[in-house]
Amino acid sequence: MTARQGAFAAVDDASDLTRRSGGTRAPVPVDLATFVPAGGARLAWPLLDVVVLVVVPVVLGVTVSLWLGAAALVVAVPTGVAGLLRTGRTPAQRALGLRTVARATALPPTVRALLAADVLTVDLRHGRDPLRFEPRPTAAPPALPAAMVVDPWAATGEHAGHVVLLLDDGAVVPVPAPTVLGRNPSPSRPDGLAVRVTDLSRTLSRSHVEVAPHPAGLQVTDLGSANGTAVALPGAAFEVLVPGATAVVPVGGRLAIGDRTIVVADRSAVEVP
Repeated sequence: MTARQGAFAAVDDASDLTRRSGGTRAPVPVDLATFVPAGGARLAWPLLDVVVLVVVPVVLGVTVSLWLGAAALVVAVPTGVAGLLRTGRTPAQRALGLRTVARATALPPTVRALLAADVLTVDLRHGRDPLRFEPRPTAAPPALPAAMVVDPWAATGEHAGHVVLLLDDGAVVPVPAPTVLGRNPSPSRPDGLAVRVTDLSRTLSRSHVEVAPHPAGLQVTDLGSANGTAVALPGAAFEVLVPGATAVVPVGGRLAIGDRTIVVADRSAVEVP
């Protein structure tokens, strides 16, 4: 695999240590040794789940109401299973500070991974969360075109439509037209696009922000998101946008939406799938 240039380090094409994410599905290394495996009595979380999801509803059915117990059982068990498959956490794991992920991807396990016992339960209280993305910068940031170095806000028109978004998980998202980013976005205009951004921490709004090509880089508009949007000039600190406000971010600038960090880069400086 060709090494990426720009905001993120080169990525080794190792299928056994690869995670996949939203946007353009680009591989990002996963080092399982960086997680703290669950140990001791907390490994008995399946028994606690059986008590919470099965025993408690049955007791309700026997002591209070058969219908109440049956309803609780019908709701509790599918909810617990869905939580494990969607977030890697059951009710017992949430209480104990644990998460179960597939060994191959470090993402919530599939049914196949569970049946094959090819999973790892990690301790979130004493180690990092495998579902929390972390930026992987290189020693050098993306090079700014000469026109941008002189005046990053200059509307030269030279770079309009030639920028991409580099997400903190390694994903590359081209921006050929006004594009809405979010947890489950919809285009904000007839000629617009929508890109779903992985949001395992639940910090993004459904339609969080719109980015559009601009002569000076990228026009960014917060769409009234719950957790806000921040922008930063190259080498500068983030400034939070007022909900609904618009700002222009040049190549080399950054966006922060929820817990995700995005770099604006020149399309020619990165590998675009």
